[in-house]
Amino acid sequence: MIYQSIQASQPSCDGSRLVQQVRAQLREYVELTFRLTDLPKQFREVSQVTQALFQLEPADFACYSPNRRILISSTSALERKARHLWEELVGRYKSERGPVPALWLGSGEVSLRKLRHLYKPGDQSIILGSLIEESSALWKTSPALARSIRISDLEGSDITVSQFTNPIVQGAQFSLALHAVCENFESISLPHLSDRSFWQSFIDNSLEAAQNSYDSEDLGEELETIEGLLSRSLRDGGTVLVCGNGGSACDAEELMGDVSSPCLSVVSLLDPGLITCISNDYGYEEIFSRVVETLVPGRDVLVSLSTSGNSANIVEALENAKQKGIDTIFLGSQRLGAATHISSRCLLAETSATANAQEVHHIILATLARWIAAFEESLRDGD
Repeated sequence: MIYQSIQASQPSCDGSRLVQQVRAQLREYVELTFRLTDLPKQFREVSQVTQALFQLEPADFACYSPNRRILISSTSALERKARHLWEELVGRYKSERGPVPALWLGSGEVSLRKLRHLYKPGDQSIILGSLIEESSALWKTSPALARSIRISDLEGSDITVSQFTNPIVQGAQFSLALHAVCENFESISLPHLSDRSFWQSFIDNSLEAAQNSYDSEDLGEELETIEGLLSRSLRDGGTVLVCGNGGSACDAEELMGDVSSPCLSVVSLLDPGLITCISNDYGYEEIFSRVVETLVPGRDVLVSLSTSGNSANIVEALENAKQKGIDTIFLGSQRLGAATHISSRCLLAETSATANAQEVHHIILATLARWIAAFEESLRDGD
């Protein structure tokens, strides 16, 4: 259904290289995710994590044990996804008993050592990525941890969310899987755990948002303009600063690239020390805007994310940037919001749903990071 329609509605490949790259990644995400016919089954397996925190009597299913915790760890490459999951579980899910008792233990081998140290009977762990080699000794020395749920993009793990090798597509599919887990927390019931239509509708909504964004002429035109804007900034030695809140903060840092291909011109405004200092002394609304005051007009660029478009600290930062003549790029959704009327350029996912907008943002930002890293390399080579 969705796969057929995207084949029939391919936009022209005319336009900038950045436009073509973003559209190629959106197209591949739709095509490959559509082929994950067993994804609902995998989501039901992942929901074992959810079920482990709850008493399984149908009459009292929503009462989880306060003595049980979810311990989250990850590979370094999936650290942002692990933090996003933690933020969703603790920050967004609400019940009469309070937030889900989840802890993020960090990434890499050290996080496994923390897991072994902190694990208590009844706890569940979620490991994002393939830590199989590093964790082999852990499973032998701590048999109880064999019940842990491992979610990986590589073969050999208990649950494989993504079967494909494109890291950008994998990242978006991880976002889809984690959003589905969190949706499961928000509307938990026994029928949902085994209802294929519940999971399939979640997949369809994600694919529809990606396809509509792929088709969007406005998105293509904005990307062309942004390519020129960033090219000028990078040639002049400018800095690209990124910011967002919650899940959007985790997505924003995709623009920094990865270890193998870092974006040297991109700086995150999401340092915990900076945020807590400014929010404590001046207020949370100013955590980004005070840094914006130090930017150089015509050289530096501010990239901000908000699916609502009304996050007070994002709006404040964009207002300050506009007053100083700083170029701004805003990633939002069809909920629009005040930010869309302030930012120089807007990249709007073709959906009003927060989760689906963030999946599209991931694809755009990860592709943009590749483009920035390649552009920086060309500058170093003198091209």
